[in-house]
Amino acid sequence: MHTKRSVDKLVSIITVVYNAESTIEQSILSVIGQKSRNYQYIIIDGNSTDQTTSIIHKYRGSIGFFSSEGDRGIYDAMNKGLNVIAGEYVLFLGADDFLYDSSVISDFETFVKNRRYDAVFGNVCYTSGTGIFPEFSSKILLHNTIHHQGAFYNRELFAHFRYDINLKLLSDYELNLELYLNRRRMNIGIIDRMISLCTENGMSRRMNNLVISETAKVRSKKISGVMAVIYQGLFIIKFNVWNAIRHYKL
Repeated sequence: MHTKRSVDKLVSIITVVYNAESTIEQSILSVIGQKSRNYQYIIIDGNSTDQTTSIIHKYRGSIGFFSSEGDRGIYDAMNKGLNVIAGEYVLFLGADDFLYDSSVISDFETFVKNRRYDAVFGNVCYTSGTGIFPEFSSKILLHNTIHHQGAFYNRELFAHFRYDINLKLLSDYELNLELYLNRRRMNIGIIDRMISLCTENGMSRRMNNLVISETAKVRSKKISGVMAVIYQGLFIIKFNVWNAIRHYKL
């Protein structure tokens, strides 16, 4: 059972971190430098062994909730953050990701003013300069097309949902797939602005076989039978073509 908490802020920003001393300060500064203060800032540390927690403590007065303890991986830490949210919407920001500029939260405030969304998806940009834009379309049946660093989820979605801690890379795909399969009764917003700046050294870009297997595991929870097989086959083809093009460009 998950405790129901009051809504005190518009957005709960959750950062989970483990040994990120080279990036965590810039990530923190991108949050506390927001023009709007209508957010709750949550940092969940996995008992880092480098200087990460020392850096966090420098800004402890600007962080609404902080904990540092061992966990069972990134999704376990994300679930811990969800247990203390006080915002109407939830944004997950990686320890090596940064809010794009100081107006992200104030622009989001304007976008959702007097409206209620189940989720709002915005753009993200890689540090290389490549922009990534959300596609809330049938492509989600093949693979995850939403970056959580650009996604604001309504807190009500987490009343009965937690991320699968047995997965390493793609547990966030499950929620996005569920939203699409129930799209007729969901109010989804698309905000046309950059939300986050993201590094390109994530595990999902290095562990191809795990990406393929976990995509199949998540999809099988929601789609069964021959369609699941067809979608997985199409995804593998697309994934391999994309990788071939990427390596060719490199």
